[in-house]
Amino acid sequence: MNKLIILMGSMGAGKTTICNELVKLGFVHLGIDHFYPKSKRDPTIKEFWKDQNYVDQAYQLLFEAIQDNIKKTNVVVETTGGIQQAVDMSNKLNTKYKFLIKVPIKILKERIKKRNASDYIVKSKLLNVNATLRNIKELKPQINYTIDGNQETDKIVKEILRIIIKNNKIKDLLSS
Repeated sequence: MNKLIILMGSMGAGKTTICNELVKLGFVHLGIDHFYPKSKRDPTIKEFWKDQNYVDQAYQLLFEAIQDNIKKTNVVVETTGGIQQAVDMSNKLNTKYKFLIKVPIKILKERIKKRNASDYIVKSKLLNVNATLRNIKELKPQINYTIDGNQETDKIVKEILRIIIKNNKIKDLLSS
């Protein structure tokens, strides 16, 4: 049976980098950011995350893509802001592998600054990080595993795989 891994965390936590490593092991990588452009947004609402219909449409498209792909292969999903939607979605899909990639706020700030040239963009993204961290704190009991995201990517990937293998689910991944 194919496996579904959900990676949650704020911007700069390293979710995409981890997903890219799991792709090398045969996973399909899906992320909520892939589905926002396919959703219809209300132009009168400035902050996209406040447009609930828009966010719900994107998560519905992501959910459908997961359902299509999980029939064929292992899937890793990354999500940032919609932590509640990600938890609800993973519960519907009955996955035991919801990982929170936790990185200290000081390091997140440094990573976000490296990504952006404009102070305005950095400040707005840091506001989003704080909102995401509040959401994560509220939903923490529903997240199965917390991973220290302040380490090398290969160690994080090995830790994720170790947890899954410990549950005797995908031993064949190591032979890839």
